[in-house]
Amino acid sequence: MKKILTLGLAFVFVTAQSSFGGQAPLKTGLQNLPGTLPAEENGASLNFDLSKEMFYISMPSGSSASQPLGLLIFISPSDECTEVPQGWTSVLMKNRLIFIAPQKAGNKQPVSRRAGLAVLAAKTLPEMTKIDTNRVYVAGFSGGARMASYSAFLRPSLFSGAFCVCGVDFPGKVPRVKATKEDDYGYFSLGEQEIAEAKQRVKFVVVTGSKDFRYNNIMDIYTGGFHKDHYTVKLIDVPGMDHTICPPKALSDGISFMDMKMPRAPVGR
Repeated sequence: MKKILTLGLAFVFVTAQSSFGGQAPLKTGLQNLPGTLPAEENGASLNFDLSKEMFYISMPSGSSASQPLGLLIFISPSDECTEVPQGWTSVLMKNRLIFIAPQKAGNKQPVSRRAGLAVLAAKTLPEMTKIDTNRVYVAGFSGGARMASYSAFLRPSLFSGAFCVCGVDFPGKVPRVKATKEDDYGYFSLGEQEIAEAKQRVKFVVVTGSKDFRYNNIMDIYTGGFHKDHYTVKLIDVPGMDHTICPPKALSDGISFMDMKMPRAPVGR
């Protein structure tokens, strides 16, 4: 599916109430995010009514209010996501990551809404609690994983990592080596400046498995796109995994990779 970047998502600005100014502490569960949005920014309509938008948040237990937490924004392929994916809770807790999933952000929703809600969460949470802004990651599964990679390219100043499970997109077509089906899977159009910034700032984790029906597409995008063009990327190929949420070890390995400092690019790249 080809996505043309004609959206004003890069200009979402949130004025939120600070947790240090009386905002109630975040708790696990479905909730609204406070704040206001301009009706229009740079000519793009932002059709979010924050009083109606819901987010599922899972806070790592035992967190100290004095220590900043990381943030994992999860884009689901379905409109409802009211729990942490199976097996992930202990990994998120160990790595001190808040899990947040926007609702009504599934595959049938417009691209502008799905990416916009991820941007909204990334900009709002640091105003509500102490967040390590170097550990704000966007993640997703299947179609949500494609949106996670797209969002990271769209706003590399917000997201330092993208964790993509059984789906990924790339800014441009790649050679078909393993994939045989002729379709537009896995690419979108983007400006050179945004691409260069994402290459400099974002660490990408691509997770798939030998039984994933998108395995060949994903391997082509990894090999002929991310790896070929020298992105900071890690492929996690889980033996026997089908098109499903990855096991906790893959998540743990992916977080460790995203937590690393960006390597200095060799001269000429």
